[in-house]
Amino acid sequence: MKTIYKYNLAIICALFLITSCEIDDGDDRDVEFTPKLGTATVNLINAITSADELEAQGFPINGVDLWVDETKHGQNMQLGDILTVEHDFPQGSMFRAVHGDQSPTYLTNSVTSYHTIFASNTASAMLPADHNVPLQGQLKDGASYTAIYFDFGGLSHDYPAVQLVEDDLTAPTGGNAKIRFVNAAGGECWNNSCVTTFMLGTTNLGTAIWGPFGGALTDFVEVSAGSLSIETLDGDGASYFTGSVNVASGGVYTIVFSGNEGYGDSPTVTPEPNKYTVLQH
Repeated sequence: MKTIYKYNLAIICALFLITSCEIDDGDDRDVEFTPKLGTATVNLINAITSADELEAQGFPINGVDLWVDETKHGQNMQLGDILTVEHDFPQGSMFRAVHGDQSPTYLTNSVTSYHTIFASNTASAMLPADHNVPLQGQLKDGASYTAIYFDFGGLSHDYPAVQLVEDDLTAPTGGNAKIRFVNAAGGECWNNSCVTTFMLGTTNLGTAIWGPFGGALTDFVEVSAGSLSIETLDGDGASYFTGSVNVASGGVYTIVFSGNEGYGDSPTVTPEPNKYTVLQH
């Protein structure tokens, strides 16, 4: 009995020592089993051109609401409007544009009634396959992106109609500014407005093709800082709009061109005035 007692006592003492020991690894943080993937800055641009026309046809539309996942960031946005948001992005983030003041249904699905949804797409579908390795298809923590929402007459969802790109915000050289353009003007491609070239004097700053297929956003180019007179050409090379923008030394800018005035106006709505909207990153 004494031998058994001593053996049991030894086991109890050993267990006590094990459970009472605490290994200090110098890290007092709680373990997070579902890690947050990060927060990115996203510039939401409304390039949806059919909202006014559908309103004229009697659809209950009040501008355009822009959603990311379950959050409505932009409400009753007009053509060419820009909104910069901070958003926590999980994998497969859903980008949606819906008729103003209406809630999208089935947010986790890619398509729903065209009477509610203008456009939808996921981050994983829009980003390159090797983006943000090893979290491919997910947005990068702390990075900046631009999401451009389009439509195809408001009644067709054969195309996802959203373009998403990561922004290159490296500083320009010397005393220059860095600029690029978005074509948000060519919804119905009236009179070749789908193809838009931006000129600074005789310098071609880039050509943008309206739509979500990758060509609606020009590459960044460096220009001298100051007031710039930008001329817009249509697909035939004809000039139809000139406007001024101001850019500062060291600044990085996205310039959104929108409107449909003076080059094949829609017969059913009042033309949207041509304009440049400037986003400084």
